[in-house]
Amino acid sequence: MTKATTLESQHRDYIKWTRELNFFNDELKLFENQLEQLIGRSEKSSLPRFEHFQNSFLRQHEVIDELLHDIKIIDRELISVRDGRQIKLVDKVQDYDTLRVRMETFVELYAELKSEFVEFVNSMIAKGSS
Repeated sequence: MTKATTLESQHRDYIKWTRELNFFNDELKLFENQLEQLIGRSEKSSLPRFEHFQNSFLRQHEVIDELLHDIKIIDRELISVRDGRQIKLVDKVQDYDTLRVRMETFVELYAELKSEFVEFVNSMIAKGSS
């Protein structure tokens, strides 16, 4: 793989990751709205679960912000390499690999949280309709 191909491939991944993270951020806002609606109709015994999700959503927003920031920084550096203003491509590949692992981990943990939340919402709806 040539330097240009590597740079373009990484840049495409950064764009894709940014879109995914923005989608997750929007989805979290929907989850937060859904949670607020459920809080008003629930028993006090459910409050710890609500707090768990509120805290988890807040943390997910923070992680998304951190990832978006890091993607932006590393992508700028990648553009500098492409334009010849920097010559250490090896460092950028390592940054890319680290960021890729962080993204994979985030997506996996986010999917688990989403699944847990959907299950919780369904159980709350089932309680309300019985």
